[in-house]
Amino acid sequence: MALVQVPPADVIDSNCSIRYVRPPFHKEPDFAVTSVNYNLQELWQMGTAPQ
Repeated sequence: MALVQVPPADVIDSNCSIRYVRPPFHKEPDFAVTSVNYNLQELWQMGTAPQ
């Protein structure tokens, strides 16, 4: 999974930050699940920068 952090529009000199999370999930959701919520900061910390 790729996470992209986009800077605010008024910050012209900043680039997007990218992190890759491999593998992003420990198990797949049940069949009837309509929503699963994750903590973005935890996923970001699990990720690694592109090589």
